[in-house]
Amino acid sequence: MQPATKSHQIVSDTSRLAGVVSQIVRSDCDLLIAIPGLSLHRRKSASAPVHYIYGSCVGVTLQGCKQVMVGEEVLSYAFGQSMVTSVDLPVISHVTQASLTQPFLGMMLTFDSDTVIQLAERMRLSQRMKDEGFRPITVQALDAGVLDALGRLVGLLNESELLETLAPLIKGEIIARLLSGAHGSQLLHVVAAGSPSQHIAKTLAWLKLNFRHALRMDDLAANAHMPNFLGLAFLCPPKYSHGYFGSR
Repeated sequence: MQPATKSHQIVSDTSRLAGVVSQIVRSDCDLLIAIPGLSLHRRKSASAPVHYIYGSCVGVTLQGCKQVMVGEEVLSYAFGQSMVTSVDLPVISHVTQASLTQPFLGMMLTFDSDTVIQLAERMRLSQRMKDEGFRPITVQALDAGVLDALGRLVGLLNESELLETLAPLIKGEIIARLLSGAHGSQLLHVVAAGSPSQHIAKTLAWLKLNFRHALRMDDLAANAHMPNFLGLAFLCPPKYSHGYFGSR
């Protein structure tokens, strides 16, 4: 397929999936559906920034635009783009483009690191590890194969007798396509023992268990087995870093 034809097909398929989602989600909400890990989202106007913790996931904008702040970095992903996070990550997120006639429509699929590791090993992708700086969140053009698989996953809502059997297989396909695509080099950091993503994932899990206590940077460094843990502090939006990090 020629690039122009492929691009046109992605636009057409994205619009078609947006129509399906708009029929399922008819009012502003974040809808958890019968497929584990998959949520559908709709907003009729731009929203105020809200603090979240994103787990490992892929988010897709089918209509409108959304913005995510990670530390000092601001990322936007709009129609035809996908966002992937590879560790639990504190963010500030909000919808920036939406209207009553053209609401924001999006979907998010969460996954666990064990599945990523198993698939990467099965696909023999560990040799593809690159010495790139670790980025816990990336935005890329939407992959046609991922889009098609997401459409089939949502379509299982109309095939309840097959949902339990096929949903895990399609989710595995989506992760495999992410690993082999533009997001792959960052997801592969999850596979590497001792990679920054492994340290950060462990420490964020520890932080969530201890967030009510005043914490010292030295405690965090010891837990992460990292002599300098300031990098994670810079990833945290101000509200999180002020709450997580106590005085030395």
